Amino acid sequence: MADPAAKSPKARPAGATDRAAAERPQQQPQEIYTSDMLALLEATPDLVALTNGERFLYLNRAASRFLGIADDRKGLEVAPSEVVPGSQNAVVAQAVGEIRSGRPWRGEILLERHDGALVPFSAVAFEAGPRAGRSERRYAAIFRDLSAQKAYELELESSVFVEELTGLANRRRFLEQLGRTLREPTSTRGRIGLIAVDLDRFKLVNDSMGPAAGNRLLIAVADRIQLAVRSSDLVARLSGDEFIVLCEDTAPDSLQIVAERIRSALAQPFTIARREIALTASLGIVRSTTDRADPEALLQDAITANQQAKNQGGDRIAWFDPVQRLQVASRLSLEQELRKAMRQNEFELVYQKEVWLTTADLVCFEALIRWRHPQRGLVPPDEFIPIAEATGLIVPIGEWVISRVCRQLADWAAAGLHGLSVSVNVSPRQIAQSDFPQRLHAILEQESIRPSQLNLEITESVMSDQSRAFLNRIHDLQSAGFTMVMDDFGTGYSSLSQLRTLPFSILKIDKAFVIDMLERPADQQLVDAMIRMAHALGRIVVAEGVETQEHADRLSEMACEMAQGWFYGKPASGEDITAWLLAEQEKREREEDASGDEDDVTPVI
Repeated sequence: MADPAAKSPKARPAGATDRAAAERPQQQPQEIYTSDMLALLEATPDLVALTNGERFLYLNRAASRFLGIADDRKGLEVAPSEVVPGSQNAVVAQAVGEIRSGRPWRGEILLERHDGALVPFSAVAFEAGPRAGRSERRYAAIFRDLSAQKAYELELESSVFVEELTGLANRRRFLEQLGRTLREPTSTRGRIGLIAVDLDRFKLVNDSMGPAAGNRLLIAVADRIQLAVRSSDLVARLSGDEFIVLCEDTAPDSLQIVAERIRSALAQPFTIARREIALTASLGIVRSTTDRADPEALLQDAITANQQAKNQGGDRIAWFDPVQRLQVASRLSLEQELRKAMRQNEFELVYQKEVWLTTADLVCFEALIRWRHPQRGLVPPDEFIPIAEATGLIVPIGEWVISRVCRQLADWAAAGLHGLSVSVNVSPRQIAQSDFPQRLHAILEQESIRPSQLNLEITESVMSDQSRAFLNRIHDLQSAGFTMVMDDFGTGYSSLSQLRTLPFSILKIDKAFVIDMLERPADQQLVDAMIRMAHALGRIVVAEGVETQEHADRLSEMACEMAQGWFYGKPASGEDITAWLLAEQEKREREEDASGDEDDVTPVI
């Protein structure tokens, strides 16, 4: 039988391998290792160097090219100290200390390229092993170029600190710079100023022209602010249409001048999407003090001053007053208590009559919210409603009011008191909720209340800032059967064209014009003009603040249809109103029985 090994291509006659090895030229293992390592060192893009501390003994191809040494390696006499700039002496000293302690050194270092550029490297350096016959110490180092990594990190850091839309500094960058500035000596800290800039009615522009045009406008605003400030000032965009300017080393007069320049620059018309847009801005100024070193707190002071400017009507500059800080703290406290009041059911409703002026017969009631605070007692609406508006709490509070009013109407109907209607104040924030109509109808259906029994009052002052979608919502509510009422007429900025197109059936003249009109001829003339204008537009007029017979008589002479005020009754609880209604109904029934009159109850709106 044949030997299988003889047919295998891997099989070798005994001793053949040994003879072939003996016939080849012999190469020592160390020589093979050295040759392969040298090839590897020459191919790597990292810089590899061997030095005795005074001159380079070896540079690989990448290191030679970095230093501008020709490939023939002539010029190895260059000293390492010529490659390492003086700014890196501390790094070199640390590296030498590590190596002499018997440990390799790892870290980052700057090296000078042949063209003078400083390049960042990560490095590892160690003492090379001793070589037979040589006593000098040798050190090896490998350097990896960090230029691309550092550029990426810088770009990443820049994106973290830059606001994407406008290219301005963002809030984080602003606060870091402000923090560094506030850590300067107190003599410098007292010369730091902030200017908070907030556009007036930007939401209207954004809603009417769309977000793309709004963004273009914000970019243009950012450019104008930068041109208006000094080159040393830092401009940042906080959010939306809110900007902030950091002015260092400045006097109060200089801060006012910079703010005036910004306000003037933004007052010039903008051209966006071929349309001319007129803007105004509110500005708040705060100047740091030696005891105010918290950047967040100082920024909040500037925002508080800005809000003060907006509260005064906008298009103005307001300086921060430390008293405002106490007001803000009180406001925050009230906000927390307001949230608690929602949970603990501390709100209640009272109702005030609205009557026909000529007969004093009841038309409807207005529901007024009251907050019975366990410690403060009754908190006036003008104290907590603005906070509810600003925080969004007005939405759940407003829904609670509507729900309670519908419950009251249902209770009256169950008691045999039919044909009644109630006016409720609704906030623009409520109406702007996408599901507001659905939630409103759900409440009415739950209590079996018709839309005609609910009058929705909206303050005139908010109408000029609303979008087309909001105004369409008003029309939809009117079409659904709700009576729309413009409250506080005369205190806002509605144009005649707006009044002509808005679907308000009733205009309520604010009581501020009515209360003193008998003593102030100018107020009386204004009331008369408002009534005439409302009638020209086909609207019914309600005068608020009617407190005397003289008020009623003079308003009747002006042909005002309806009135509301203490002369006809103070606001009363639902229970008291129910008792009054039942008493009036019983009285009317007795009179009808006595006269045989079967007429219906006076119709109500």
